[in-house]
Amino acid sequence: MGHLVRAALGRAIDVRSAPVGRGLVAGLMVFALFALAAPGAAWAVCDAACMAKLEKLAACVSFDEGDSDVLIVGCNLHVRNGLGATATTNGRGNLIVGYNENTQLNSRYGSHNIVVGEENTWTSYAGIVAGSDNRIRAPFATVTGGRDNDVSGAWSSVQGGSNNTVDGKWSGVSGGY
Repeated sequence: MGHLVRAALGRAIDVRSAPVGRGLVAGLMVFALFALAAPGAAWAVCDAACMAKLEKLAACVSFDEGDSDVLIVGCNLHVRNGLGATATTNGRGNLIVGYNENTQLNSRYGSHNIVVGEENTWTSYAGIVAGSDNRIRAPFATVTGGRDNDVSGAWSSVQGGSNNTVDGKWSGVSGGY
């Protein structure tokens, strides 16, 4: 652990006395290596500006070793695809909870979606898809559970059930088969 901290910071620190705990320090070092290093910069350098960013991050992020939880307090977490606008897609910028199984090779090129479950498809932006084998294929579409539901109408939703299809704008289905 000391070697990782030494390599990331360019100097030695005693992680046992770190006020945020050893787990958070390790997490911050990994974060610094991947997120804060400038392209082409030496990976083992963290200057004063880098340290200032780490200190700001440490003020918002904590690690509960008892429950193995990472907490973000007093800050917002933004997940973005890097293209500069919500209404753009490149398959990045999604918040995915779980293992995200995709044995059926479903299309997953949407962005800025919340995804929970398995075998789901998302091809647009700003939606939510949860459950199993569900599809959101329009802006602001949601499927909040169930199986084999398909929403292709913008601003439309399915709330559970199975084999439901919504293809008109501003439409919805609540459960059923």
